[in-house]
Amino acid sequence: MTIKEFAKLVNCNPQTLRYYDSVDLLKPAGVDKFSGYRHYDEEQALDFVKIRNLQTAGFTITEIKGLLGKDNDQTLNCNVTDSKDGQNHFWLLRKKQ
Repeated sequence: MTIKEFAKLVNCNPQTLRYYDSVDLLKPAGVDKFSGYRHYDEEQALDFVKIRNLQTAGFTITEIKGLLGKDNDQTLNCNVTDSKDGQNHFWLLRKKQ
């Protein structure tokens, strides 16, 4: 689907998707080599929702990139900790082996 259709599906601005592409957070499924138009698969909507939820939870772009490769159980197994600046951040719990 086109970037406009995908943006409508996930309820965001196409510019958000262009930004996510530029920072390697959510790459389009394909890019037309002649027009440069981005195309997305419907399945990518799940990644978009995961990204938005992690942003809402206070994760940085870099942290989200690391979490996107994890399965949902690992991502959901988070703990809130206080950072030095006094803000709450979520961090993955490291399981002892």
